[in-house]
Amino acid sequence: MTIDSLVYEALNDFATEVIPPKPIAHGTPLRYSSAGACSRQLGYQAMKVEPTNPMDIGGRWVTNIGTHLHELIQERVQKLAPDAVMEASSQVSVWSGSADVDYGDVVDEFKTVGAYKKEKLFGINPYGKVVAQGEPPRGNVLQLGLNMRGLGRERGNLIYLANEPYSLNVAAKLGLSPTERLVKIFPIYADVIERAVDEEITRGDLIVEMVENDVLPDRLYVDDDGNTQVLTTNETFPCGYCQYRGRCAEDG
Repeated sequence: MTIDSLVYEALNDFATEVIPPKPIAHGTPLRYSSAGACSRQLGYQAMKVEPTNPMDIGGRWVTNIGTHLHELIQERVQKLAPDAVMEASSQVSVWSGSADVDYGDVVDEFKTVGAYKKEKLFGINPYGKVVAQGEPPRGNVLQLGLNMRGLGRERGNLIYLANEPYSLNVAAKLGLSPTERLVKIFPIYADVIERAVDEEITRGDLIVEMVENDVLPDRLYVDDDGNTQVLTTNETFPCGYCQYRGRCAEDG
């Protein structure tokens, strides 16, 4: 007997559902979570341009998993620390956003990661081999730094939650604790990233000033190594994930 499944139709419905953009915390032109993005992408955001390339089903899938994990951890943290503030909002110049958790002296920012980023950030591949551990992506650091600046905090944590834990065999081989199979924490200090945050605040001010004067910013992007690139639409890494790449190609 053949049983027809509606799973493909359900996934298509999920992928094509129109979801309004999440409001920016204080109604500013730019949101903290876009920190480090290409200057033109930020320009489109400040102009409130409708995305020409909305997230596909893969992106929606991962984003929803991340949302559920965030909410799960926030719920548990709130039980352990009743005075902690979830989604603590603040504003810095033309930027605003919300920290996942504000304890009053330190803030947490959660990020979910798949297999590729997990290997880079945890320093362990899926087979239990220790590899070179990378640093958190620059944009993540800037987002946390803006939250810290806005809330007046000197310390913060970038916390990466794996979509899938390391196997029990890998954990036994490397002596990983149950939480180390799932979580990697990077402490971040305001004085260490002060200059980078200052530069991002200034960049945001300039981008907003440009679009207010009908000037479209160039496709300038600073990579994780600190190198400034002039991006070529659809040919460079960040462009493939940009929701404005169709409009950007048209604008030249």
